[in-house]
Amino acid sequence: MISLCQLFLEASIVWGQFPTKEIARRTYQFRTTGLGMANLAALLMSVGLPYDSEEGRAIAAALAGTLTGQSYYVSSLMAEKVGPFSYYEINKPYMSRVMRNHARAAGALTDAPEGLNYDLPVVSQDLLEAQGFGQLGQALIASWEKVLASGEAHGFRNAQVSVMAPTGTISFAMDCASTSIEPFFGHVTYKKLSGGGYMKLANPLIENGLERLGYSADQRQAIQAYIMREEDGMIVDGKIEGAPYLREEDLAVFDTANTCGSGERYIAYTGHVDMVAAITPLISGAISKTVNLPHEATVEDFEEVVISSWEKGVKGITLYRDGSKFAQPLNQTLSQDQGAQRLEDLSYQALLAKAKRLQQFEKDALTGKLSRRDKPIGVRSGRTHPAQIEDVKIYTTVNRDWEGNITEIYITTDREGTLIMGLLNSLSKTISVMLQYHIPPQQIAKMLRGQKYEPYGFVSRHPYIKYVSSISDLISKIIDIETGDYSRVQIKPEPDDLPNIVDNSVDPELLGEEPETVPGEPMSSQVGIEDFIHKSAIGAFLNGEKIYDGSTCPNCSSTRMVRNGTCKVCLDCGTTTGCS
Repeated sequence: MISLCQLFLEASIVWGQFPTKEIARRTYQFRTTGLGMANLAALLMSVGLPYDSEEGRAIAAALAGTLTGQSYYVSSLMAEKVGPFSYYEINKPYMSRVMRNHARAAGALTDAPEGLNYDLPVVSQDLLEAQGFGQLGQALIASWEKVLASGEAHGFRNAQVSVMAPTGTISFAMDCASTSIEPFFGHVTYKKLSGGGYMKLANPLIENGLERLGYSADQRQAIQAYIMREEDGMIVDGKIEGAPYLREEDLAVFDTANTCGSGERYIAYTGHVDMVAAITPLISGAISKTVNLPHEATVEDFEEVVISSWEKGVKGITLYRDGSKFAQPLNQTLSQDQGAQRLEDLSYQALLAKAKRLQQFEKDALTGKLSRRDKPIGVRSGRTHPAQIEDVKIYTTVNRDWEGNITEIYITTDREGTLIMGLLNSLSKTISVMLQYHIPPQQIAKMLRGQKYEPYGFVSRHPYIKYVSSISDLISKIIDIETGDYSRVQIKPEPDDLPNIVDNSVDPELLGEEPETVPGEPMSSQVGIEDFIHKSAIGAFLNGEKIYDGSTCPNCSSTRMVRNGTCKVCLDCGTTTGCS
């Protein structure tokens, strides 16, 4: 099967179509192919081996090494008939060294590795024999012995032959229970569908693993019933710890990338890194592998993963903290996407915080703070922000009262008597009245942020703002600066250059800045724009970061884009740019 796949991949180069001339040129010159494997975690669980174990890593490395070795052997046979890839001769010394190191990792050579600055892991034949995979170990060594002999005589038709792809979606088409070399995400997961809704996925290999470990049919049924308990169509917990009849020493076999339900067990980051380190010396390319860390993971945990990967010779590693992206494809529960919570489910501290906010809101309503306009009196102090968009000069003056609260904003331009001057005067009065009605300036900035109309583009004459999508967007950035928020400007000031700005115009609780927040509680401010958010983008809007770099939606050309992980979501039509 491996030989047939390698022939097929070579044929895809001959008859394939490529998007650019450069890609086509490099493909024809080096003829790289990428055979890989999937369903590794399912195999290990079905034979009763933990993913994070020396035995599991030995089997994984042997499989990857056999795949790569047989592919390279077929590649050398093709080279004998039609010649090696174009740049083989000038790369022969280096490629031959790589092949010998592959063979050493497989156990076909026993001398010292060449040119490596880390300890090369070698597949343990003893572990394979002990687990009944002795024939696999023999096939691994035999394939690399043939590679060395045939490759030295004929060269290779393909510069690379193997790589570990994510297989996130195609694994379903291949009827795989797990993807690529990843462990199971959990025993019960919910996969988010692109058209909306979820699909509940249960781990189908628990039954096989339990049977391999010697559990009777009744015991297996009882353990699975414990895991799959449902209430109102939802899995109650999903953990395996505490299941009847399950022995403590067998729990590691069923460890997953994340904790299951209220359980505490999961595969530590070292298990992910060690698996990648075991397979890397036996494939041509790199491995698409995610190190799943729990939601509580720290920066120091991430640092340990990266340093450990580097020390073990891993070519590349991906890290993901559970829940760090609002719209992640796999979830342990559906509650991550549910906003409101029942009062009965809240902790005492959360209930207390909710009661305090409601009490303050009621107090403000009774005293008229939320509906009373306080006009500024007497002489006011303020600062003027000059800016120029294209050939239009804008002067924005922010006035404060004697307590330091922002009470007025005036926007003028050098275009006296023009339509834009009249519109700016109206906008100034509207914003000023809103401020005098105690609407938080941060909420006003949020309302103006990201609007797009002419003039827009690069900004000159302002020390911090260098790009805006409209004059409204410019004003929003100026308000941010006046409230001490420089996160949305292009040039960040040095700490010594920051002005001493204090804005006491609103209770912090009205801005949603209370440390103990209660999900689902409506904001008490008078400004909101959720009615203008596409229903499929509301979640990203509430949790993502608005983008102000001029990005536009590929579907509707809107500039109201929100960052969601490495992707972008349009607030107007809900279109995503990729993986959201």
